[in-house]
Amino acid sequence: MDNDQVVFNLYVQVNEKDIFNVKPMLPEEVPEEDVRVDIEFQKIYDLIYMQEKEMSGERLETPPWDKKIQPIQKIKEFAKGIQMSFKVRSIINSAKISPEASSGDVKSLVNSFFQIMMSEDNKDKEQEIQNQEDETTNSETSSMIGNVIFG
Repeated sequence: MDNDQVVFNLYVQVNEKDIFNVKPMLPEEVPEEDVRVDIEFQKIYDLIYMQEKEMSGERLETPPWDKKIQPIQKIKEFAKGIQMSFKVRSIINSAKISPEASSGDVKSLVNSFFQIMMSEDNKDKEQEIQNQEDETTNSETSSMIGNVIFG
């Protein structure tokens, strides 16, 4: 919502098969709603801006043969992740949920969803780091195998 006007509307279905099914839909086309969640546009914009500018805007690239652990970079990434978490929590806490009785269930569901997303993201990063370490180890210890032919 932006000044009591719908900027973007998503219809979200939660079920056991798909978990989440999300479709952009005009408010007047929504078939049935059990819960309505209104989120301020500016808060979503700030979250996207932070993600794109601060988290994706600065990145250190190194060649595969020179993968060193960068503790300062890891601390910066961790701090930015915490900032992102606070922004998401702020969005959840400021959302207008109706009916009010569903507020606890909605916030619990959204928090669970974000925890799963963050844990999956961390697993992916841990796997990427492990793969890089394996590549470094393999490149340092690999040897050339072949035949020598004297003529």
